Amino acid sequence: MVTYTAANQWSGDFQADVTLTNTGAAALDGRQLRWAFPDGQKVGHMWIAAHRQTGAEVTAGNVSWNGTAAGASVSFGFTGEWSGENAGPGAFTLKGEAPAPSAEAGCGRRRGGFPAGAGSSALLWGECPL
Repeated sequence: MVTYTAANQWSGDFQADVTLTNTGAAALDGRQLRWAFPDGQKVGHMWIAAHRQTGAEVTAGNVSWNGTAAGASVSFGFTGEWSGENAGPGAFTLKGEAPAPSAEAGCGRRRGGFPAGAGSSALLWGECPL
């Protein structure tokens, strides 16, 4: 399951936190979590994960010391830039596999947003089981 939260936002910049919970029976060493930003956001600095961004597509992988054991969670965060809108990712994939369908309301859908110029507050965009 992936939880993406906009922890802080200010004019043109934001901070996001991502938690990946391994609900499977095997460790997720060498994981690659992928998503696309819908509004042209750019990742600046990411911590506790290695990242690559090409256009809207972002890939975040674990670093050598933080694979995800079965039944465990790992979190990482990043700062980014935005203009106009700052909608969260619509869906996540892990090692190229799409998340399993979910009956949970909001899975893979934005649950609100910050209007331009809004102050800082936490916002949960969605939880999707993987």
